[in-house]
Amino acid sequence: MPRKSAKTEKSRPPSEETLPALGVLKPQHEAFCQAYARVPNGAAAARAAGYSPGGAAYRARDLLKRSDIAVRVAELREEIENSRQAKIDALIAKLEPVYDATLAAGDYDGVMQVVELQARIAGFIQGGQALKARLRLAARTKDTAGSETMMSLEAALEELDAPAEVSDESP
Repeated sequence: MPRKSAKTEKSRPPSEETLPALGVLKPQHEAFCQAYARVPNGAAAARAAGYSPGGAAYRARDLLKRSDIAVRVAELREEIENSRQAKIDALIAKLEPVYDATLAAGDYDGVMQVVELQARIAGFIQGGQALKARLRLAARTKDTAGSETMMSLEAALEELDAPAEVSDESP
């Protein structure tokens, strides 16, 4: 009977029985999971865990097929998301007294700014979306301020609507 070469043995994918028990990862595997949970780029995570740069993509592919790795990455992602949400909740809670004080003072522009900031922190608003809406509202409600205020608000709106210029020079 012909003998199998060592190369043939190594090229077979690992079976579930040769994998370590769930919850017990080697330090390098844990490092891979930590890196991949933060930034889901397999090759970069493998390099960060100390694997050879040349074979990092292949190693990542093999590791990501393993159920113990997938479970650990899911756990880490949940921890990261819970931590992020706790920070968001704390920041928004810090703004509540400011909201209450500006509302009590009748400073409705201040109230809108606090609400906008809370929405930005929560991730509901990105870019200049809310700022545009606030400027448009201010332009409608400040009709007694004169045409100079209206022109500056309109200029600000046009600036927000204008596409960003792209430079060929690197910073």
